[in-house]
Amino acid sequence: MKGKLVYVVKDNSMNGDRIITGDTILIDTDISSGDATNGIFLVEINGERLIRRIEFLDEKYRLYTSNPEYVDSVHKDLNIIGKISSNVVRF
Repeated sequence: MKGKLVYVVKDNSMNGDRIITGDTILIDTDISSGDATNGIFLVEINGERLIRRIEFLDEKYRLYTSNPEYVDSVHKDLNIIGKISSNVVRF
C-alpha cells in the first residue's frame, strides 16, 4: 500500500474518539500541508510516537487529546508521520 502505515495504539489518550490501547489503525503518510489542519495524526517527538490532534500556533504545535486524564503539550519541533485514514480495527 503506497503511503500507508499500520500502527498499534499504545495508550488511551484518544479514547474520547473511540481509539484505545491495542487498536490497529491505518495511517495515510501521503498528506499535504492542508490535510494537517483537521483530523487525528500520528506524530513523533524525540523518538516517541503519539496519536494526537494538532493545533498550529505561531511557530509551535499544540498536541491535544480527547481524554482529560492526559495533558496537552506544546512543541516547537515534531514530525507529522501521517493522518488516520480508516476506522479503528480491534483484534
